[in-house]
Amino acid sequence: MSVFPSQRAFLGLPCPMGRKTLYEVRSGALDDGGARAVRPGEFLLVEEEPALEDGGLYLVATPDGLHLREARWEGAWVFVPWVEGYPTFTHDAVRVVGRVRGVVQYDPL
Repeated sequence: MSVFPSQRAFLGLPCPMGRKTLYEVRSGALDDGGARAVRPGEFLLVEEEPALEDGGLYLVATPDGLHLREARWEGAWVFVPWVEGYPTFTHDAVRVVGRVRGVVQYDPL
């Protein structure tokens, strides 16, 4: 996995639920090993939503591609990974694609 995932990091699929899109996770930026971890191979239901909420999970776009991050208010909005080695982004450096509304958890057999 690359520290800066490319456009291939997420696979956007049409979803017949209004302004929601299904994405496949291909990066480990939020795979901290805990119960809330979002792991590669899982799917995200992302809703177009410009409003930010502290602690919400968002898909953000940079020139390097799409990235999954937690939004935090630290005097200004920042988007942070849960795993070291992945970049943190400021709000002015990204375009917010949408908020994660659901995660289909990966459960290996």
